[in-house]
Amino acid sequence: MPSVTPAAPGDDRSDDSADERLARSAAAVEDFLLGLRDAIARMAGDTAARLDPTRDPVPADLVAAVQPSAADVLGDDRVLGAGFVADPDAFSGTSLLAWWQGERRARVAQPVSLGRDADYRSKEWFRTPLRAGGLHVTGPYLDYVCSDEFVLTLTLPLEDRRGVVLGLAGADVLAETLEQVLGPALAPGAVLVNRHDQVVVAGGGRRFAGDRVDRRAYDRSRACRDLPLTVLSSSRTAGRA
Repeated sequence: MPSVTPAAPGDDRSDDSADERLARSAAAVEDFLLGLRDAIARMAGDTAARLDPTRDPVPADLVAAVQPSAADVLGDDRVLGAGFVADPDAFSGTSLLAWWQGERRARVAQPVSLGRDADYRSKEWFRTPLRAGGLHVTGPYLDYVCSDEFVLTLTLPLEDRRGVVLGLAGADVLAETLEQVLGPALAPGAVLVNRHDQVVVAGGGRRFAGDRVDRRAYDRSRACRDLPLTVLSSSRTAGRA
């Protein structure tokens, strides 16, 4: 995954226009998160290539197939966790979370609630990417299953070589990491928001991950390429939004 060098804090370059600063902010977001998307796509492809195409996979097959690629994604120390969550319809109703995280790349224990108390097939983070295909970005949200911290999760459908969708391959990034990597690229008062107008990263520390903003308080915006994220800034005092 390509490395991103954060902009220097307070680097406003007064000779540049506000639109140019906005474009640089969006480019920093794209460089980091689209690089992570590409790493997840490689994980999905490599996992599918390890599966036996002559028979239907069982959960143990998926765990063995995805683990080496999850370890590769976790080689980037900015990534918190990576792995696979199964579509139960592809495994005779069996729920499966094959996810590794942290410096030790330890597998996360599968919670009982994953399959018994809540049908995650009805959740937006699972249903939307399977229906629409392509990249899905969830969060920032408090991850009760894996880390108990605010994270952003990127997922892509994982298909076997027969074209059967088996579930989602994905990766987690801590909100704190996003702030460290992308925060310096945002001008003071600017915010990176998701499709629900929740703050992902804020410039200048005026907002926090998960806060909701009113887009009407910002008079400039820049959609991030191939991501459901937008950078907002304002010539007014954004901190009052």
